[in-house]
Amino acid sequence: MANADQIPDQTSQTSLPCILPPPTNSPSFSMSTHIDILSQTPSVKLDSENYLLWQNMLLPILRGYNLEGLILGTMPCPSATTTVVSTGGTTTTLPNPEYELWMSKDQLVLGWLYNSIQPKVDSRVIGHKTSMSLWEAIKNYFGKPVESSDLITHVLACLDEEYNPIIVQLTSKDPITWEELQSTLMTYESRMEQLNAARLSLATANISQALANFANRSSSPSTGNMSQYYNQNRQFSGPTRSLNNNRGGYQARGKGGRNSYQKPIS
Repeated sequence: MANADQIPDQTSQTSLPCILPPPTNSPSFSMSTHIDILSQTPSVKLDSENYLLWQNMLLPILRGYNLEGLILGTMPCPSATTTVVSTGGTTTTLPNPEYELWMSKDQLVLGWLYNSIQPKVDSRVIGHKTSMSLWEAIKNYFGKPVESSDLITHVLACLDEEYNPIIVQLTSKDPITWEELQSTLMTYESRMEQLNAARLSLATANISQALANFANRSSSPSTGNMSQYYNQNRQFSGPTRSLNNNRGGYQARGKGGRNSYQKPIS
């Protein structure tokens, strides 16, 4: 297979009647459908950690526009020119409209692919001239398969402290598979969620009971404070008077305490 970054520049020759190929603005060479791909901005841009997600989002779009062959090599670049031999033996070299159409499609896809890459990783694959060359470079750089043992080690190292019990259990066993690790972690997380939900429910019940008890105590005086409650209310019941016949006057009891007023001698 030819290098994906090389664009053929040879001339093809055919011995046919001198019939010029249709112009590039012919309906069969319309670019309007393929230009629409520029409006299909991928919602996920490629970074150093999401290659598989990025790939699985872009491929369906390319297939939908019948452009997948450009990046996979099943739509090779045609010759840039074509030679037509007339019935009189005269040869004429003409630009190949198929080449112009292919180039237009490929450059649209190339720019679209670059636009789907995060700027921080774009510099690692910059400088490619065809969409196939860029696609292969991205696959080789970001799509290298990761050994399951390395992946397991990386996942266990990134877990929080609350996973320490399960980490000890997993690392003390024989080598485990990626599927077994996923299943074990999902089971552990499900159990932790159940325990946290139970603790939250108990805490909510305790708080509700405490508030209810506080409300009950606040609504009525306690037995120990009954006398104080009675005396405080008695202060505002108004003065009471009693006549003191022995001392010739009367006494009044109110908020000011015990006052004595001497009745004048008639």
